[in-house]
Amino acid sequence: MAFSMTRRRPEALAIGEAEAPEPYQPALHLPTPLRELFEGHAPFVSRSLGYRGVPDAQLDAALRDVFSFVFERLEEYGKQESVRAWLYAIAARVSRTYGCSAETVFWEAVAPEDSAALAFGRHLLTELPPPQREAFLLYEVEDMPLAEVAQALDCTRRTAYAWLQAARERIVAEVERIAARGEHDWV
Repeated sequence: MAFSMTRRRPEALAIGEAEAPEPYQPALHLPTPLRELFEGHAPFVSRSLGYRGVPDAQLDAALRDVFSFVFERLEEYGKQESVRAWLYAIAARVSRTYGCSAETVFWEAVAPEDSAALAFGRHLLTELPPPQREAFLLYEVEDMPLAEVAQALDCTRRTAYAWLQAARERIVAEVERIAARGEHDWV
């Protein structure tokens, strides 16, 4: 039985929006460009902080820190950059101030109500090396173009593609191994 990965968000790997805590709500007096940036990208930044290992209890504070930095540096933003890549890079720096990094295992436990497929998907992601996991999450889950993934991870497109392909190969190999053993009916 062959397994193939598509650009769709596979249910076994999708990160449920219902799990994410409610993001920080900005004050109404924010300048319009920052308010629009926040409203358009706060869920993405919140997920990105979670990918980097920021605990749920600290997500609001980390989200405020990201957008405080953005507010201070908004004029310096280079229009040639992708907004999401820029925000991801800032979120990565902020996550380090919380003692987190890409190496941090971002899902310490799977909640009992999670399905077996979701638990398996989380297991697959935590087993990937950090650069592969980040490239996979940004490209496959966040639907970022490869050029943006490379910007976000501060690497070349070729390197980002190599990390993405390596992640796909590892995931496919593990799913095929589980399917061959017939352990789960959802594979």
